[in-house]
Amino acid sequence: MTTPWVDPQLCSMWYGAIVGGVVLGGGGVLGSLAGLWAPRAKACRWILGGMQAFVTFGLIQAAVGIVALISGQPYGIWYPLLLCGGISTLVMGLNLPRIRRAYMVAENRRVQAEALRNM
Repeated sequence: MTTPWVDPQLCSMWYGAIVGGVVLGGGGVLGSLAGLWAPRAKACRWILGGMQAFVTFGLIQAAVGIVALISGQPYGIWYPLLLCGGISTLVMGLNLPRIRRAYMVAENRRVQAEALRNM
């Protein structure tokens, strides 16, 4: 086993609290806003951009966690990275196509309504 990058107990405690609480909590708020605003076609760039940022951040966390695991870092270092990165990537990555589709449906409804008004 190699020398730990940081203290494993402090890493798991602080990283889990800060990243798990703030970042994944923010992801929950973003998901709620997406469910509220996507059918109305509001804030499309913010919602889709935010979800893409969560996927990217999650992939980076997971990659660092895999590097930590392969390099022989203790459990308290690689586990929070893989857990938070995996959750963020999977939840946002799997919901991103659905939210994108909801925005497309809302935009198609708007275009059809505009066409009916112009008849």
